[in-house]
Amino acid sequence: MYALCDNGKEHPFEEWLIYRLRSKLKEANVIIQHSHIPLLLYRDIIEESNCAAEEEVCLLAENHVIILLYAYGGFIPSEFQCIRIHTIDKFTKSILKKDRKDLLLQCLENLG
Repeated sequence: MYALCDNGKEHPFEEWLIYRLRSKLKEANVIIQHSHIPLLLYRDIIEESNCAAEEEVCLLAENHVIILLYAYGGFIPSEFQCIRIHTIDKFTKSILKKDRKDLLLQCLENLG
């Protein structure tokens, strides 16, 4: 699957994925605003060794998507190494552009 067609527009399938993800995030956003409990979109282990790990955790919290880079285990003190906050629109565009389609599918599955 290509990120962009020759004319500079996004591929029709990718446009549909962006639309589908955005609509599911907005539906879930309504529920989150009432419950005040963030929704897990995906978890991705970046690096793992013996008994320590570095993991990326993505949450939907009200109108924002929060991506946490979290290290834990072994002799490493548990800590958040990086926190990125995106709007729903920016997140839906960036997840496809970074070619992380496995995480996109996790998001869609968790949004049900």
